[in-house]
Parts: sequence; C-alpha cells; structure tokens
Amino acid sequence: MASSKKKIGWSSNIWAVASAAALISCLFISHYQGVGPHLYSLMSLLPDIIWQILFYVCLVVAVLLILKHANIKALNTDLFDNLEKILKIFAFVMFAITFTDRILLDIVSSAAEAVSASTHRDLDFLAKMVYLVIRSSKSYIRGIAHTIELAIIGTVVGFILALLMVFLRIQNPTERDSEIVQVLKMIGSGFTRIYVTIIRGTPMMVQGLIIYQAGFSIAKALFPTYTITQINGIYSVFLASAITVSLNTCAYILEILRGAVEAIDKGQSEAARSLGLSAWQTMMNVVFPQAVKNSIPAICNEFIINIKDTSVLNVIGMFELMFATTTIAGTYYVYLETYMNTAIIYLVLTIGLQALMNVIAKKLDMPVQHGVPSSN
Repeated sequence: MASSKKKIGWSSNIWAVASAAALISCLFISHYQGVGPHLYSLMSLLPDIIWQILFYVCLVVAVLLILKHANIKALNTDLFDNLEKILKIFAFVMFAITFTDRILLDIVSSAAEAVSASTHRDLDFLAKMVYLVIRSSKSYIRGIAHTIELAIIGTVVGFILALLMVFLRIQNPTERDSEIVQVLKMIGSGFTRIYVTIIRGTPMMVQGLIIYQAGFSIAKALFPTYTITQINGIYSVFLASAITVSLNTCAYILEILRGAVEAIDKGQSEAARSLGLSAWQTMMNVVFPQAVKNSIPAICNEFIINIKDTSVLNVIGMFELMFATTTIAGTYYVYLETYMNTAIIYLVLTIGLQALMNVIAKKLDMPVQHGVPSSN
C-alpha cells in the first residue's frame, strides 16, 4: 500500500509563524517607543516601562521557539512542550495588539487627521496618502474607470481580431490546394507571423506613440480645413489608446489560440472532414470551441495584464490611472505618497480581478491560476 505524503506548509510549522509574530511585535514596540502614540493609540494605555519589558519578553519568546525546533537537547522536554503552547499564544496575542495599534489604528488616526486638515504640509506619510485620496478622489476614480474601460475594450476587440487571424495563422498549403489557394494561405500565414513579431517585439509605449501620431496625420490629411481641436474630436486620444491596446492584445491572444488549436487532437479534425465538413466548418464547429474554452484562463490573464500595461499610454495624454497619478503628484508636489497610493490601487485591482477570474474558472471546471500574471 502506497504511503500518502503529508503536505508540509506553515500550518505544520506554526512555531515559525509564532516566532515571526514575536519578532514583528518587537519591531512594533520599538516603533511605538520611537514615534510615540497616535490619535487613537491602544498601546498608550500601558506605561512605557511595561512595553520595554514586553519588548524583551517577545524577543526571548522568539529565541526560545527557534532554539526549541533547532533540536537543542535542553529544551526537548515535556515541560517545555507544554510551555511552548503558552509561548505561541503569547506571541500571537502580542502581535494582534501591536499590529492593531501600529497599523490599523494608525490608518484610522491618519484618516481622521487628513479629513480635518486644510493642507498636507504638516501631515505624516500615511496621513498624506489618505489626504491625497480624499482630495483627489475624482481624479483617481476617473483614472481607474478609464483604465478598466481600456482593458475591457482592448481584451474584447483583441480577442475578436485574434479569432479571425488565428485561422490565417494555422493555414498550411497542401498539394490538394490550387496554386491560388496555396499562395493565399502563405500570404495569410506570413502576414500574421510578421504582425505577431512586430507587436511582441516592440513596447506598447512606442506602439501607442506611432498609432496616435499616424492616426492624427491621416485625419489631418483627410480633413485639411479642420482645426486641431476638431481633429482631436474625430481621432481622440482614447480612440488611439483603444486601438493600441486592441492590436497589442490581439498578437498575444493569437498565439494563445494558436497553441490551443494545435493542442487539439488532429484525429477530431480528420473525423469531421471525413463526415463532409469543410475546413472552415471543422474549425468553427469542432476545433475552435474547444480551443477557446481551453484558452479562457490565459485570455483572462491578458485582461489583468492590460490593467497594468495601460499605464504606458499616459505618454500620449490618455487620462488613465498613471496619468491621474502624475497630475496629482504635480498638483500637490507630493510624489512618493502619490505613487504608493497608485501602487496599492493597481495591486487591489489585479488581485481582486484574479480572485474573480478564479471563481469563474472553478464554476467552469477550469484550472485556477495562482498569483498575478506578469506583464507582456
């Protein structure tokens, strides 16, 4: 009978978590002693001497737990086994108290200060972050809305274009084809290869600049009597950005679909052709439905990647989240706090969307993605 392997994780090494909790509690206590209490401080209820003692107690607890599991013979006793449970509880309680005070209540205190403040100059780092979010909420909301809108449009349009182009990409001329069909297949396959190479071999920032300037030049040539404002009304920055994201996404989804199509058993295509289905009917009714379903997790990842990659479009004046960030930073002359806010917003968006995609994947009986996908 084969023995089942026990999965080793943090739950089986809770002593390490408790040790880390005790050490982090030491850091929080040191921070309290150095900075002092904030507006709603919980730690200020005890005198400083108590926290000084608790600092050394937490340090001793962490050292004892580490030494116990480093196989120190003097600590491998029944007495210390019972004591270890108490040490773990103490470590977690101290962490809960210090974390609540130094992080959670600090955020609440900073928010209260930011709401009542008339200027950001005398606020601390965290309060400045909250102040900027409150004072610039409209800019942040507008930037987030345009970012999500561009990602949705780019992913949907890119997917539709990729569906059309993948049929050209997988075409291989055969001896049964006429010479015209052979040439057309080679042209179609060659075009998609060149397209994918160019798009995947150049940054989206450069693509956005080229598409915006090229589109503006074409619109200006078609309407020579129009002013720049009127031309921008026809060929807007948003339109150029949507085209850029769509074309960029198309190249990546095209390769995803191509891999999915080639992964389908060729016997299914041969069986469909033997039943009288044409090549197009075989693709649309047999191959593509399976390939698209298998590609859904990767296509969802492209959507999440687009949330982050649209940040480069601020170079052409697209008011998305990164453009809003630079505007806010330039308005208040506060840079690090503004960039931290934006990083948190991007992190919440990507993690939240990844969790939503995993819920959908489970309902569709598809593999769940772990972690946030990296940029293209």
